Amino acid sequence: MGARLELRHGLVAEAERIAGSADAQLVEVPVIGSKIRSKGNLYLLVTSDGTSARSAEVTQLVAAAIRRDYYYDESAGIPICLEKAIRSVNRRLRGMRDPGAPVEGAIGIAVAVVRQGELYVASIGETDAYLVRAARLLMPDQTPSPGLPAEEGVRIDVWRGELAIGDAILLVSRNVTRTVGTEELKNAVVTLHPQSAAEHLHHLFVAAGGEGSDGLIAIEAVDGSTIRPERRPVPPAGRSDAYAELPGGALPGTDTVTDAVTGAAGAVSGAGSRISRSVAVLTDRVISRLPARSVSVRRVAPSVSQRERERRIASALIGLLTVVLVLGLGIWIFPQGKEDPVVTLTTGERAWVEAKEKGDRGSELVGTDRVEALSLCRDAWAALGRARDGGVTEEVIAPVGESVRLCLERLHGVRRLRATLLMKTEGMEPAALVEGPDRNPYFIDRAAGAVWTVDPRTGEQRAVVRQGDGIGRLVVAAPHLLATGGVDLLILDDLGAIWRWRTAGTGTLTEVRKPEDPVLSSRAVAMETYLLSAESNFYNLYVADPEGNQIRRYIPTGDGTGFADVNDYLAAANEDVSTFRDMHVSSSLFTLDDRGLVRHYQGRIQDDFELETPPDDADLRPGHDFRYLANTDGRFYLWDAKWQRIVAYDESSGEFIEQWIAADRVPPLEDVRGFYLVEAARAKGTPDVVWVTGTGLYRAPLIDDPDGKVSPLTTPAPDRTPRPDRTPKPDRTPKPKKTPAAEASPEP
Repeated sequence: MGARLELRHGLVAEAERIAGSADAQLVEVPVIGSKIRSKGNLYLLVTSDGTSARSAEVTQLVAAAIRRDYYYDESAGIPICLEKAIRSVNRRLRGMRDPGAPVEGAIGIAVAVVRQGELYVASIGETDAYLVRAARLLMPDQTPSPGLPAEEGVRIDVWRGELAIGDAILLVSRNVTRTVGTEELKNAVVTLHPQSAAEHLHHLFVAAGGEGSDGLIAIEAVDGSTIRPERRPVPPAGRSDAYAELPGGALPGTDTVTDAVTGAAGAVSGAGSRISRSVAVLTDRVISRLPARSVSVRRVAPSVSQRERERRIASALIGLLTVVLVLGLGIWIFPQGKEDPVVTLTTGERAWVEAKEKGDRGSELVGTDRVEALSLCRDAWAALGRARDGGVTEEVIAPVGESVRLCLERLHGVRRLRATLLMKTEGMEPAALVEGPDRNPYFIDRAAGAVWTVDPRTGEQRAVVRQGDGIGRLVVAAPHLLATGGVDLLILDDLGAIWRWRTAGTGTLTEVRKPEDPVLSSRAVAMETYLLSAESNFYNLYVADPEGNQIRRYIPTGDGTGFADVNDYLAAANEDVSTFRDMHVSSSLFTLDDRGLVRHYQGRIQDDFELETPPDDADLRPGHDFRYLANTDGRFYLWDAKWQRIVAYDESSGEFIEQWIAADRVPPLEDVRGFYLVEAARAKGTPDVVWVTGTGLYRAPLIDDPDGKVSPLTTPAPDRTPRPDRTPKPDRTPKPKKTPAAEASPEP
C-alpha cells in the first residue's frame, strides 16, 4: 500500500492567549472533494502590533476575507488566488477611515496552502514561515514584503515547493521568534506533536516575558496509511482459571517446597551453634593448663649509691650555671656592635639553602608524587624570593632558580615551541591574521593598506588586495578586518564596505551586497563567520560594532552572493562592545575582553562558563592579559600578552589543559598581532600554531621541546614580493544555484 499524506496541526488556544495579543489564527480543512483537489487546506496567521479590541476585530476580519476570497476565486491557480485575496484585503484596509483603522504596515500575514503533496507559502510583515525538514529549520526563499496596509500594487511573493512525509511547517509571529529563538522553534516542532509544540513554545514565550503578538500555527505531514488495528494480549487457554484460584497467583506446589527449604536451613543453623560452643569450651581448658611466667621482684638501690648520684647531678648543674655566667659577663664587658647586616645576610643564606634542598627534593618527586613535588617546589620558589630580599646575589640564586622553575613548569603543563619563519614583516604594521580559504595565512599591513599572504610550501609572498583596488568607482578603502567564510576571504574596509576575495586563478575581488541600514563603522573590533552549508557556501557574518554597542549578525541571501538581512545579536545592552578584543562563533558565541572569555547563547551571557585560573598563577606567573583567541579540536587557545605564552583550555568546561612558551633561540611570543591554529595539521596528531609579530610570520607544531634545543630560524624561500600595480580581475566565479530554501540562522 502506498504512503498517504495526512496533515495534523496545532495552535494556541484562545483561552491561553496573552490579553494584549490581537492575532488571528485560522485553519480551513475542506470536506468537499472538489475543494480538496483544487484548493487544498488553508492555514492562516494574521498578526497586529495593536493591543485594542478593535485591532483584534480587524485581524479576524482580514482572516475571514482572505479565506472567503481564496476559496471563492476559481479563475486561476493557487499562487494567483492567494495574491488576489491579499491585495483585495489591502485595498479594504486602505479604505478604512474609522479611528481604530490600522496604521501602515501594522498587519502581518503568514499563509500556507497544502494540496496533496504541493506546498505554497507566503509571509508579509512581522511574520515568519519556516519549513522543517530532516531536523533542519529552513526558510523559503522569498523577498521580504512590508505589512498591510501598504501601497497599491504591493508585491506578494508566493513560494512553491514539495511537502513530504516527516516535514513540518511553522507559521509564527516574528515577535515570538525574537523572544524564543529559532533553536527552540526547531526543537519543539521536531520532537513534539504539533499541538504540544504550539503550547510549549507559547509557554516559553510567556516565561521569557513576551508581550503583544503571540500567534503561531504548527503543521506536520505524517503517513496516514500505517494505521493498524489495536491488538490486546489475552491469557493462554486452559491456564488462567486454574492458576487464578491459588493464593497470590502461585504455582502448584510452591508452598510445600518453600517449607522444606526453610526447615533444612533451620537445622543447619542450630547444628552450627552447638559446634561453636563446644570449640570455645575446649579452647579455655587448653589455655588454663599452659605454664605462666612468675611476676618479677622490684629491686631497691642502696642509700649510698643514691646519694652519690645526687651529688654528681648537683655538680653538673653548678658547672652549667658557671658557664652561662661567664658568657654573660663576656658579652656585657666586650659589646659586639650593631648586628643587623649580619642577621639579614644570614636570613638570606638560610632561605637560599632551604630553596636548594626543597627544589632538589621536589625535582626528584615529579614523576612519583606530583602533589608533594608541587608543594616543595612552591616553597622553594618562595624561599628564593626571601633570599633575594636577604641580599643574596642573582649569580648565586640563578642556578637554583632555574632548577626550581623547570620543576614548576613540568608540574604546570608548560610546553616549548619549535618555530619556523614563514615571512619577514619588518617595515610593515601587521594585523588581523586569519587562515584563508586555501589554508594559507592572510594578514593586513596597515602601513601600506594591503592584504598579504604567503604559501608555506613554496615561500611565495604577495599582496592580494591593496587599497584602491576595484572596478570603476567601486574601490577598496584601507582594509580594517579579515574573516574567512567558506571559499571566501572577507575584507571589511575603513568605510564599512565588505569585499569578497576568492583564490580562483590569480584572484577575484567583488563587493558583497548587504543591507544599507545600519551602516558599519570603521571602529569595528572583531569579525567572524559561522558556516551554515559548505556545499552552498552559506554562512552568517558577525561584526562587533562599538558604534551601536552591538554584534551585527548578517544573514545570507538565497543565492549566496551577499547578505539579505541584518539583526542585532546581543539581547541586552549590558556589555561594552568597544572593550572586545576577539570573538569566536561555534555552538555558542564567545567574546574576549579584559574580563576574560565570555560565552553567549541566544544573545545572553551564560554565567555558568568561566576559564580556570592557570596553575602557575600562585608562583611563576601571577595574573594574565589575554588578547587573542583561537579554537580547534574542542579547545580554546589564548595569547597572554603579560607572560608571552599561549594557554589552552577545554571549550565546554573552561578547564586548564596546558600552556606553551617559546624555546631557546626562538623569538619570544611577544608583540603578537594575531594567531590561529592550523586544523589541517591534525593529520600528524597535533595542530600547528601560526602567529605574526612586527618582525615576522611564524609557524610551529604544538610538539613539546623540553630541552629548548632548537635549530636556528630558517626562511623556506627567498622573498618574491609582487609589484604593487597588480589589480584583481572582476569576479567571474560561477554563482551557486538558487535553492528553494535557505537554512535559517542557527544558534547563536
